[in-house]
Amino acid sequence: MKDNLYHYKALITDVESADTCLAYLDLGFGIVLTGTVLKLNRIAALKATGASSKRAAEGKKFLASLVLNKDVTVETIKSGDAFLAELWVYDKTKKRVNINDLLVEQGVAKYKK
Repeated sequence: MKDNLYHYKALITDVESADTCLAYLDLGFGIVLTGTVLKLNRIAALKATGASSKRAAEGKKFLASLVLNKDVTVETIKSGDAFLAELWVYDKTKKRVNINDLLVEQGVAKYKK
């Protein structure tokens, strides 16, 4: 087991871009962090300026349609002084889906190099 990886239940309360959202993060034992910024791991949203601005807006809207005001599972990964997040939801067939990868598959985010 990785010592820097944790799973939490979260309620997504806002979507800032296709790679950043805000959440109520349930740490268990009655401890909830409010307004937690979740920067998605391994991906970067398209820039909201220039030629990619329309796709960037579509990315934000797509992420919101998947997670806004919904419960998700968050995996946190420590990266330097910050924590990055992998978001997981269940689809209609009860299959677990990684939102980070789905954003790239839909062309509204790119994998970081």
